[in-house]
Amino acid sequence: MVVYGAVPRHSVFVVKKRSRKRRVVILALLVFAVAVALLVYPTRANIPVALVKYVRPVVSDHRGHLHLPEHVKERLGGRCMRIDKYEIAKRTSDWQCGQSLLNPVFPIRGHENLGYRPSKTVLTLLAKETGTTVEELRSMAIFSGDGYRASKGRWCGMPVAGGFEAFLDLSPEERRAYQYWVDCVSRLSGYFNVLQCRHGTKTAVLGFAAIEPGVCYPAHAHQADEAYWQIAGGGRWRTWDWHEVDGHYHLTTEIDLKGAKHAIHVNQREHPHEFDTTADDAPMVLIYWWGLDSTIPNDYSWVPEVRKARLNVTSCGTTDRIPDTDTGTVLQLPELDDEHRRRC
Repeated sequence: MVVYGAVPRHSVFVVKKRSRKRRVVILALLVFAVAVALLVYPTRANIPVALVKYVRPVVSDHRGHLHLPEHVKERLGGRCMRIDKYEIAKRTSDWQCGQSLLNPVFPIRGHENLGYRPSKTVLTLLAKETGTTVEELRSMAIFSGDGYRASKGRWCGMPVAGGFEAFLDLSPEERRAYQYWVDCVSRLSGYFNVLQCRHGTKTAVLGFAAIEPGVCYPAHAHQADEAYWQIAGGGRWRTWDWHEVDGHYHLTTEIDLKGAKHAIHVNQREHPHEFDTTADDAPMVLIYWWGLDSTIPNDYSWVPEVRKARLNVTSCGTTDRIPDTDTGTVLQLPELDDEHRRRC
């Protein structure tokens, strides 16, 4: 008997078979597309393995405990204090560096020249110390945010300290101070995260940083705790105590790091500190640890008050480099030198 509108059994089988094949093909195409996307835009920064291997024995003991003082460990509740709690850093802006034209620390679309491109001197020192190569470092991409294709060989520039958010409302003197941070800090010093750890609201990272020769990264403070291990180069490190005597900051340390082998400097939260290579022909090359409870704003800010430090040695951030916004001192930025870098 023939039922009009019915489909023969063999036809149903063919339809099901074709439908199954179609699903398999679509699934295969999706898998291929995801694989290509991961290759083109990986979720992890393509950091040379030698850098990751180098960090571990410098920052931790044979049991894997980080070389950090107890008060730092307590502030993070004991979290992220073992090297095995860290994973390779991601390429996202929250794990590397944020981007904006007012804080130009990394390339963004249409402004690919932003961020810090380390000099050959820095790359050579870092390569020699860690066992990687200059070519590997130049091809490294931390893939942070928009314009990631332009990031090859670039690091995050050291950010402009707080106080410059309302850029359009700044006085001429404040604009010159802001421009110092952009030209002489963000462009001539930088960092990138290698390892990351998150436990609840506790966040910590380990990475590499460098300050080019002839640069003053002026006194600044923040809520995060930090530790730095100098692995190459020269420079000076200064910290100040928040305790004031007769209205002046007290200089607590001023250590010459030139030629140091893994010298460690721990910076407590809120304490002003600065990096200074103005008296050297060598850069500072460092490994850092940075930790903060994410429920606490970091409050990263410039601290020009240390110019009034009680001791003879004061901040490199003099009014000759950064204008005193209260007196209206005019800052004349130096011309570019042979390597197109400012002597800051």
